[in-house]
Amino acid sequence: MFSASIRPLDDILAILFAFVIATAIHEFMHAWTAWKLGDTTARDQGRITLNPVAHFEPFGFFGMMMIAIGYPFIGWGKPVPVAPWKMSRLPRDQRRRGMALVALAGPVSNMVQAAVAAIALQIVIRNGIDIGEGRDVLYWFVVINALLASFNLIPIPP
Repeated sequence: MFSASIRPLDDILAILFAFVIATAIHEFMHAWTAWKLGDTTARDQGRITLNPVAHFEPFGFFGMMMIAIGYPFIGWGKPVPVAPWKMSRLPRDQRRRGMALVALAGPVSNMVQAAVAAIALQIVIRNGIDIGEGRDVLYWFVVINALLASFNLIPIPP
């Protein structure tokens, strides 16, 4: 049986914040990339937005909460609908490449988010800047984004 030590409330809140923001940007990038390739499916469903509510999935968020508390779970956001046959900006024989670009957009966004937060965290640490709990938030933002990028690069179909 799995056992977990429950994290402090500040860490739980920082992890949940990181999950919500990282997931919203991740799903936005899937939707935006598909739209740029000509697929309007996500746009028509209001998914080309950074509003976390549009990307909220209750069971996936429950998984995020369990991870934040300290249990081994899987969390996720609401998957973005993509229709490769609607990728009008690509020739028919390039639509598989288009799907690969859409699939990679999410994890790449997580890598960029992790890098930006890591740079900010290094600036804070190296210059002795006191940002209070913000330091922990940056730390968890790096960790969660690296985790999401890594997990989403596992070649498992949705």
